[in-house]
Order: sequence, then C-alpha cells, then structure tokens
Amino acid sequence: MSDDPESHDLEDVSLDPDEKLPDADEVFETYFAPWYEPDDIDRREYAGARPDLEEELPVGEAAGELSPLYPDDQEEVAEQIRVMAEAAGEDWPELLGVEGSLSLELIDAFDRHFNRAEVADVIADADPEDYGSDLVVLCCELGAVLGEVMRREAPELEWLYDWPYWESSLYDSRHGYRINVFDWAFKKFSEDGVEDGLRSKVLRCLGLVRFGT
Repeated sequence: MSDDPESHDLEDVSLDPDEKLPDADEVFETYFAPWYEPDDIDRREYAGARPDLEEELPVGEAAGELSPLYPDDQEEVAEQIRVMAEAAGEDWPELLGVEGSLSLELIDAFDRHFNRAEVADVIADADPEDYGSDLVVLCCELGAVLGEVMRREAPELEWLYDWPYWESSLYDSRHGYRINVFDWAFKKFSEDGVEDGLRSKVLRCLGLVRFGT
C-alpha cells in the first residue's frame, strides 16, 4: 500500500524474495515509454507505473469532460480498447483452456496461467523495439479486459480516455477515483504484482467503488 493517502496499491500478498522479476517501473520504462510522443510522456505525473487507484479527480463530472483528448480522439481510443478486449475474448479461452466470455473467472484463469515462471518467459522473449511483442499485447489485453469486466460489475464506472490508449483509466464520478487498470497489467508482468491475485484485487476495488474508503 502506498504511503500517499491519495493513492492506493491494492496488493496483499508477500512475494518470494528469490528470482526477482523486473519491477513495474522498469517494465513500463523499457517496453512502453519508448512509444510515447515527448509531449505525452512529459505530462505524466509518474515516471513509471501509476498507483492502482488514485483519489484525485473531481466528483460528479463526465469522464469525457475530464479527458485531455478531443472527442474524436476519445472515440479512436475507445475503439482501440474495444479491439484489445475483443482480441482477448477470442484468444484467451484457447490459451487458457477455459470457455466463456470476458468475466472475472476468465481474469482469474489468466492470472493463474501467468505465474512467475510464465511471466519470466514472456519478459525474456520481449524485444523493447517490438510494439507487437507478447508482453505489450498481453498487458494491453489485460488492461482492457480488467476495465470492461469492472464496468460490467459497476456500470457507474466510465472510461477516462487518454493517449497512448494504455494511459486510459476508469473514472468513478461518485468518489473521484481514477482506477489505472493498465498499470495493474504492468504490475502483473513484474515483481510488483505477479502474485497480487487479480480476482481479489478487482473485488477490493469494486468494494471501494460501491462503499467508498
């Protein structure tokens, strides 16, 4: 849990000190930061991965009004997130050996499949200069799926679109929460979150959305 009272990391599992993976900041800086335009990277508040949840946004606003993007650009980002979520819905059942549409159960199956050893293999195979590496694709699919599943469970959540599209987050207008679901994915593929447990993390976050801090 972050020391910052305005931000929350939702992990609750102590990690094995042996066989360390890169931390989430290193994953972001190595495999995602190179794809930013200078202006986009400069306006980030964090050099690396963001907190799981931030309490920094005004309440009672429309997500579209809070986005830094023009409406047409928001539509483009929405389409990219939709495409990534649909791709996961097509690819994951075969990859994971499970059936069904996007759901908390599918997220849990993904989480169990990508254990420490599997994550280490994905990172070892990743080329920082390859935008289509398995690491980048899996992180982006996971972030999109987390967002879509959480929105189905809590329809009051809205996508707050940003660029690149993995800068997008979920906005809870009742509490002013920003839920950085793509950063959850960076952490899943790092030492910081490989063993967090995504199912419990989602449920804890939904509890905050429903009942507040």
